[in-house]
Parts: sequence; structure tokens; C-alpha cells
Amino acid sequence: SLEELDDLYKTIKNQRLVEHKRRFKDYMDKSMLDALTNYRTWLFNEEDKIKEVIEELNVPLKKITFNKNPDTYLQLECRATKEQEIKLFREQLSATIPNTLEFATKKDEAYREEIFKRIKALITELQKEEVWRKKVTDIRNWLTFSAREYTSVENKAGQYHDNTASYSGGQKAQFTYAILGAAIAHQFGIFQAGKQYKSLRFIT
Repeated sequence: SLEELDDLYKTIKNQRLVEHKRRFKDYMDKSMLDALTNYRTWLFNEEDKIKEVIEELNVPLKKITFNKNPDTYLQLECRATKEQEIKLFREQLSATIPNTLEFATKKDEAYREEIFKRIKALITELQKEEVWRKKVTDIRNWLTFSAREYTSVENKAGQYHDNTASYSGGQKAQFTYAILGAAIAHQFGIFQAGKQYKSLRFIT
């Protein structure tokens, strides 16, 4: 049996292992890296969509009076979060995706092994820590949101609002109704040229 085991070992080492390495290399080069690249692109696109929606909401918000004497309007703002977990995840995700040209031309197996280890570590962490995964992959957590008041006549920047926790119920409702009104206006095209005839109207 020893000779048979030795022959089997040599077959695995010299033939099957080589074939499996080739198949894994093809998988790394095509499927795995493509999937990761597409995933990162999708996440970044979702972040851009949120920013675009905020810009679109600011158009009707400018036409809704938020405070009086003097009249003001709100403008929403967003910026990248400073939360360390989110920043580390973004860095880790980008680190798993090598430069396409460098990866295609570099023949160093140690380099490819290092890329594989990064990918494995990220996937393992995403599978293991569900709470962490939900947090870092929720694009809304990538941004912090705030609002600033501007005077309606001079468009001069005024009070900055980044947290309504200390505000009264009436003040919180004021924010809610203003932003909800802007969202409805955006959805139905109330302030878009040519759509007013079939749009909703605000009663103040």
C-alpha cells in the first residue's frame, strides 16, 4: 500500500495540485476580483445617489419658509463620517482591490498570495460579525447629515443644525414637516417647470 500511496501523493502534487492552482488563479483574476470591484463601485454609487438626492431636495427646500422675521429657508448638508469603524472598512475594502494593470502583469506569487489574504480576511470578518457588517455596509452610516438656515432675501448663512436631540417637540416637528414637504415637492415635481398643472399644492 505504501507504493500506491506514494504514487497517489505524486499525482496530487504534480498534476492535480497544479490544475487546482491554475483554476484558483483564473477564479481570482476574473470572478472574485470582478465581484469585489463591482461591490465597491455599487457602494460608492449609492453614496453618490444620497448626495444627489440631497441636492435635489434643497431646490424645493429653498422655496419653503422655515422661520419668519426674518424669513429663512433650510439647506441640507452632508459630509463623510468621522466614525473610525466606517473609515477602516472603506480602507480595508479598497486595500483588497489591487491596481488592475499591476495585478495583470505582476507574476510574483507572493504578491498574489498577499492579495488573497486581504480578500479572505475581509470576507471572513463580514461573515463573522453581523452587527458590524450591517453597520459598515449601510451607506447612510457613511455620511453625517445637518442643515443650515439661510435668509430668504439675502441668502445669508445663519443657524447651523447638526443635532435636534435638545430641541422641543415643536422644533423637531418643524424640521420634519419642512423636509417632508420638500420630499413631497420633489416626488411630485411641484416646482418643476411644466408639471405644476398636475401637482399638489401646499397650504400654509
